[in-house]
Amino acid sequence: MDKGRPHSSRRRIMADVSNEVAWDWDLIGNKIWWNQKYYTELGYKKGRGSTEPSSFRSGIFPDDRERVQGELSACFTSKTKWWASEFRFLTAKFTILHVFCRGAIFYDHDGNAVRFFGAMVDITNQKKAEERLERKNRELEDIYGYLQERTEKEKSSISYKMHEQLGQELVAIYQRLDLVVKNLEADGYGETGELLILRDQLQKSIDRVQDISSELFPEILVDIGIVETLEWYNQVFTAACGLEVLFMCEAEELYLSPEAGIIVYRIYRDLLNNISTHDASQVMVVVKEREDEFCMEIFDNGEKFMISEDFKMSVQYSAMKAAIASVHGSLNIDINWKEGTCIELRAPLNNI
Repeated sequence: MDKGRPHSSRRRIMADVSNEVAWDWDLIGNKIWWNQKYYTELGYKKGRGSTEPSSFRSGIFPDDRERVQGELSACFTSKTKWWASEFRFLTAKFTILHVFCRGAIFYDHDGNAVRFFGAMVDITNQKKAEERLERKNRELEDIYGYLQERTEKEKSSISYKMHEQLGQELVAIYQRLDLVVKNLEADGYGETGELLILRDQLQKSIDRVQDISSELFPEILVDIGIVETLEWYNQVFTAACGLEVLFMCEAEELYLSPEAGIIVYRIYRDLLNNISTHDASQVMVVVKEREDEFCMEIFDNGEKFMISEDFKMSVQYSAMKAAIASVHGSLNIDINWKEGTCIELRAPLNNI
């Protein structure tokens, strides 16, 4: 017997008591041996045809056959000792199974493949479960997208009513009250303190209505665009918490759809607010165009993590990812980036 060929008796005994379909393929004699599971589980009959290599090739689902044969040919050519692949396999009754196969290839002293020993595991149920999960995820994404759209419309409507109706009514009351105060002062009435306090409180209410309206639907986003809106919010953020934001835009013009713009703005706002609670002393933001997408990268200065591992497992982070996914964008956080944190936010451009 050629010393390059391993003796297969022990392997065949082990394969026959295995719970997996297994084969021992003599590549020199061009014969294949299957264990008992091949016949009981797949329904094939023992006979001359079952020992032909074609029993392996013809069992592979036609759409997968060329790929699997190409993988094996590449292994033989490169003298690879181990092979693994996932594909569909047909039973005797033409039932399609999803299988995972792994095998060992043995070579002689001249480097010629002489034997191919392996086993296949039926993963059909696992695949069906994955497909059901994927289908459910797509349904949830569709539902989230619908809810997101409805929510944005409701927010826009409420924002309009607050700004255009309630806001204007408050402004009219303020102006009327301010006129009363001035007239009283002109007529020599000195006791206007309570009215002044009321006027100041009214002004604060007007400012708060405008802030809430802006949070619900940032009209500045429509007026000046996403990049300028982010720059504006940086000033608001720095004034509120004292954390400096170094902002750089490496593209001349970047346009997002209204839906994507609002989501990017809200995620950016929430991320900065989260950053401010993690002791970062400086934040750098780079906005650019990459692969026909709006790309924003947020870095810390390497001193403190902006986002903890717990945040990546939080409902807030999941909601952010779902929101940006609803407009075909993505959000990724790399906490190990040069001992700091890198956040990448992407959204499709709308350069029409």
